[in-house]
Amino acid sequence: MQFAGGTKVPLDNTIIFSSAGSHLSDIGKNSLYIPIPLISKSHSQVSVENKKYKVGFVGRDTHTCRQDLAQQFLGMKDYKIKIVDDYNNISEFEDIMNNSIFSLCPRGTSPTSFRLYEALESGSIPIYVSDEHWLPFNDFLEWEEFCIFLKPDEISKIPIIVDNIIEESKHLEMITKGKKAHENYFTLEKTSHQIIKYLHSAHEKN
Repeated sequence: MQFAGGTKVPLDNTIIFSSAGSHLSDIGKNSLYIPIPLISKSHSQVSVENKKYKVGFVGRDTHTCRQDLAQQFLGMKDYKIKIVDDYNNISEFEDIMNNSIFSLCPRGTSPTSFRLYEALESGSIPIYVSDEHWLPFNDFLEWEEFCIFLKPDEISKIPIIVDNIIEESKHLEMITKGKKAHENYFTLEKTSHQIIKYLHSAHEKN
């Protein structure tokens, strides 16, 4: 299930592998939502020493937290923030993301965003802003090693968090771990493998 928020009606006796949460429907009887990643096409990468910005974001105005981020950081030194009506200029989106040490990954119409996984692949550290953090494979991935998590009312903390991580050179390790996590878990092939593995395990338990 990729549709933002899950199924529109509750499904009974169903395992639902959802990329974008479950908030649009009550969970049916004897049913379970399992988070999986949003899968996107491959993106190019820029080495960390050649990145132009500390923090970058290009996106549509699909949630109030995106408005707040734009108002707070638009025009800030070393921050490249842009709100757009659509994604006609994909090359600009990719250029800003590839050239940002950190990428703002605010929720949109669903609790998560493609940008979370695009940033990891591109060698950018996600700053995942959401009131509900929808995290695939949370049982065996240490997300905090390569991702920053904030609630919408915590965005004022971003400059301090970013500067502290860079000053302590922790961003280098976080980028490496994020790229490794994407390679091992968040491609179509690896995600499919994890789904099959889960289904085999569920079958054996029953």
